Amino acid sequence: MRRLLLLLVLAAGVAAYCPARKMKSGPSRLRRPTSAVELFDTIVPPRGLIACSGYDKPNGATRETFFLTNNDSIDAEAVNLTIEYYDMKGRLLHSATHTVRTTIPAGETRNVGVGSWDRNNSFHYFRSAAPKRRASTPYGVKARVNYILRLRSGE
Repeated sequence: MRRLLLLLVLAAGVAAYCPARKMKSGPSRLRRPTSAVELFDTIVPPRGLIACSGYDKPNGATRETFFLTNNDSIDAEAVNLTIEYYDMKGRLLHSATHTVRTTIPAGETRNVGVGSWDRNNSFHYFRSAAPKRRASTPYGVKARVNYILRLRSGE
């Protein structure tokens, strides 16, 4: 009986010594927005409105670079595109969709980059220089613009 009583007193002492963790509550734990919300229009452009050109990815590169040209009269704020990768016999190797957030003014071109699909550095774009000291497989690409984002005006 004494042991049980001693154990209860010890447990009560430990509980009193270790206070419960205080939880934050209410509006103080909610993040406040740091800037105004941007509203965009999503446009599925006709073919050629946003042109992709100048693709490059050497064997050891971790990024693929290319140019996006805005042939419209309105600025584009972002471009969503799908890049398909083909071997030299036309067989599909991989496909990746990227959203590139960059302002492309009307009638202008911007150089952009995305992370490479080739994590092992086994491939090189067929128009890029082949590496001299290691084997590398050439490939080709086809790019398709899925949609563009434009800042919504007047709101």
